[in-house]
Amino acid sequence: MGRKAKAAVSAAVVAAKMPPSLEVQHTWHEIRRGPAWKLIALVAVDDGPPPTMLAQQFGYLATEERTRRILVVNASTQRSLGAAADAPEAKTYCRDLAPGDRTAITALDDHLDYLQLSRFEPTHAARLLVNAPRTLAELTSGSSAYDGVIFAVDSLLTHPEATPLARAVDIVVLCLRMGTTSMAAVRRVTEIIGAEKIVGTIALRRSGETG
Repeated sequence: MGRKAKAAVSAAVVAAKMPPSLEVQHTWHEIRRGPAWKLIALVAVDDGPPPTMLAQQFGYLATEERTRRILVVNASTQRSLGAAADAPEAKTYCRDLAPGDRTAITALDDHLDYLQLSRFEPTHAARLLVNAPRTLAELTSGSSAYDGVIFAVDSLLTHPEATPLARAVDIVVLCLRMGTTSMAAVRRVTEIIGAEKIVGTIALRRSGETG
């Protein structure tokens, strides 16, 4: 992994390890009180960075009891500058990624791993989203299966390729941007996913943090 990529992951980890806000804790408590899940998607309503920091905070909360092995996935296929040089292009499917494989999966903690989908070759990254049922099955079955997977997902209004993933998970939390998200956009995303999948909403600042 290049220096820039390492620095970006390290910064994200430090931010995610900060104590979650009361709103994050409340939302997580409500999720735990709801239906059992293995797969959850945090879906951005507006265009912009996916809610990766929130997904990592949920990941740390999910592993507090040290009994579950969780994977956080930044499901955005949009590459940042300099990310293409070390993308694992030969690894087409998630089953090719051994746990802890540093070409794509980073260990954030003993029970928490992180996968950045944009580090795949773009065609392969898009395939992982379009073939969401297969991707999810590979992550949650077999000897190296995760007990839970938390996805940070781009807005479906601007990145429709993520729609199969949002529809295939067990539950969805919609992520709104404070002061900018319109109710029309919320309704449209809800229609795309299906209201029965959505268990709640959470408001984010522009930086991706909760209010």
